Amino acid sequence: MTKETQQKPELELLPKYKRARFYILEKVKTGQWTEGNPLPSEIALAKELGVARNTVRQALDELAAENIVRKIHGKGTFLKNTRPHRSHSVSAFGIIVPELHRSIYPCLLKGFDEGASRTYRKTVIGHTDFDLGRQADIILQMLSSKMSGVAIVPSISSETPLHHIEALQQNNIPVVFCIRSVRGALAPSVSWDFEQVGVLAGREFVKRGHENIAYFACYEYKSTRSQEEGLRKALRENDLVLHDELIHYGTKLGELQEEVKKEVLTRMLNSKNKPTAIFCNDDTEAEILFLISNKMGVKIPEELSILGTGVTRREGYMKKCLSSITTDALELGKNAAILLEEMSSGQRPIAQSYKILMPLKIWPGQTLAKRY
Repeated sequence: MTKETQQKPELELLPKYKRARFYILEKVKTGQWTEGNPLPSEIALAKELGVARNTVRQALDELAAENIVRKIHGKGTFLKNTRPHRSHSVSAFGIIVPELHRSIYPCLLKGFDEGASRTYRKTVIGHTDFDLGRQADIILQMLSSKMSGVAIVPSISSETPLHHIEALQQNNIPVVFCIRSVRGALAPSVSWDFEQVGVLAGREFVKRGHENIAYFACYEYKSTRSQEEGLRKALRENDLVLHDELIHYGTKLGELQEEVKKEVLTRMLNSKNKPTAIFCNDDTEAEILFLISNKMGVKIPEELSILGTGVTRREGYMKKCLSSITTDALELGKNAAILLEEMSSGQRPIAQSYKILMPLKIWPGQTLAKRY
């Protein structure tokens, strides 16, 4: 046995696996091994302790039975959360989103529910309608219900205060951010590279000979500004510019503002830098521009190409027809639920910031063509 166990003579009276158990608990007590992190392998522990591997396995089995560690086949043994905490009154994960029907949210919710169901968790959905006060109320409700974990797409109407997130974490409720995160919060996020979306869109247009490209976004916030910057970057690569008069941001969250978009598009098409292509921050925006263009008698894609941003798994004629930069929102939702389960079970620490980026793909569709 090691120096730590030899310092306590009474341990010599215990079976070897009990002494191995004591050694592991001492490492935890002194903070050398922390919750959510993997323990050394059985082989490494056996070598360190000078015992057989079966002895270590017996000690770990006992600790697993006591709910101190969690053994995951093919991954190893993880220390579970050993701090005092409130028991969860419901075995459910909550997910808070700003809306239910637009853009990627239906796929996100479906994926999250599928991921939660795999670990026998219920799903509770909170809908903020882009209202920060309503978001705070939902967080308080989930806090009161002692949820097992909460995924959140933070509101963009105003910046989410850090204490919204810390209130959950301080009550041992893990948090995962979807799509965007909260500044200063120590929590993981599952998203994609917004600037790269703009880069890919710009390159697709330039590859087809487009020079004057318009950008339409439902609202101006960090993600849409990143897309705009990515589009500018792709154009600069080819000595092109994104003209200021070809940029439009909506002013009211959750509203389609079709008449406003029609006026803006008409003005753009009559300008000296008449666009031959439009990049939209999401597929809903692209669908609106597609319908407006058709009503105006503009042929898509012969006279005007349109490229949106959306989900890989597409249903319905309009979705399949629309050319788009896509990500798998279903998998994004599943990943968020898996992260919550791993944090809730102690495989990962709650207060740790890192980002999981989903891959991007091009959905060719029928609204993207060469400029002749």
